[in-house]
Formats: sequence, C-alpha cells, structure tokens
Amino acid sequence: IREVFLLRAFEAGADAVIVIVCLKGTCRYIEGNIRADKRIARTKKLLDEIGVDGRRLNIFFIKAGDQAALNFAVNKTVDALSEIEPKILVQI
Repeated sequence: IREVFLLRAFEAGADAVIVIVCLKGTCRYIEGNIRADKRIARTKKLLDEIGVDGRRLNIFFIKAGDQAALNFAVNKTVDALSEIEPKILVQI
C-alpha cells in the first residue's frame, strides 16, 4: 500500500483507517507485509505532524479467516477513536 492512498482516505473524510496484512513470515508477497508496516509507521508520523493524530491509522497482522482477530482490530480502533479529539476539517 502506498502512503498517498492512506492519506487520501483521510482527505476523503475517514475517521480511521485499518490496514490488515498477513502474519509475518506467511506473506505470499515475501516481504509485502513488512514493507506495509514501515509505510504505516511513516504515515502515522506524518499524520501526527499535520495534526490529524497518527492513532487513527493502524495495521494488524491477521491470519486469513481469523474472524476473532478481525473483530478485535475493528473494536480496538473504534475504542481508540473515542479517546481522540474529533478531526477539524477546514474547507476552502
């Protein structure tokens, strides 16, 4: 995933973005999940710098078909949103 796509989601009004990747060592794209993790970290830092709060962006390493882990990821993200100040959108 590219950073620009993550940022576009926020630009379009997303309150949070969850990126789900396969478990480390099990990705069929060899290191795709590791690269995604690094990109998420850079994007979170950028979000913090521009005042959006990097906690709105999360990555979860989940085994395919693990519904419980997916539910956990969504619930954890929703819970975290309740602790974050609402986004202030400025329209020009």
